[in-house]
Amino acid sequence: MHTIESVDVALSEQSVSGSLDDATPCFVSNASLVSLQSILIQQLQGSWEKVPVHQTGKCAYLPFRLERRWAVFLHDGLFQVPSGSPARYCAVLDAWGAGYVELINACSDLIWPIWIALGDYQIPADLNWPEVLEYEVIKALGVSFGDSIIQCGRLPKELRVRCELHLQLSKYFGEALIWR
Repeated sequence: MHTIESVDVALSEQSVSGSLDDATPCFVSNASLVSLQSILIQQLQGSWEKVPVHQTGKCAYLPFRLERRWAVFLHDGLFQVPSGSPARYCAVLDAWGAGYVELINACSDLIWPIWIALGDYQIPADLNWPEVLEYEVIKALGVSFGDSIIQCGRLPKELRVRCELHLQLSKYFGEALIWR
């Protein structure tokens, strides 16, 4: 396991400017690409947390503020808030067959696999993108989760989540998305 200091040294040896203290990307395969994980962490405004990095170069944990935000967007997608109808809400809960809290907990359990999967994607560092990934990707995943519950009575398996994530990221970033 790397320490923050060893990560700073490793990054500086790769001629990457800055350190984790000033929010440089957690993973840089070369100077022109940056991981989606690190960009999302940089978007969190407020206090910057030093982010531990695994040997693979991926961020070691999902910042709590980002996890909370994603939970809300998954929920919005699940029930298609605000445009969804009461019928969608009832259809999801009826098909789920358990309680509302259990459904929210089960959806929240999928946030970590989504975060891990994002570690496999990079975009050009200079890409001018609208920075509304939560609206376009995370909420769309929630819609997909709701559809899965209505059709099958359960949330999708992790492989299906990864496939849907890839589809939504590809729609969002287009050709700029790099999957490794």
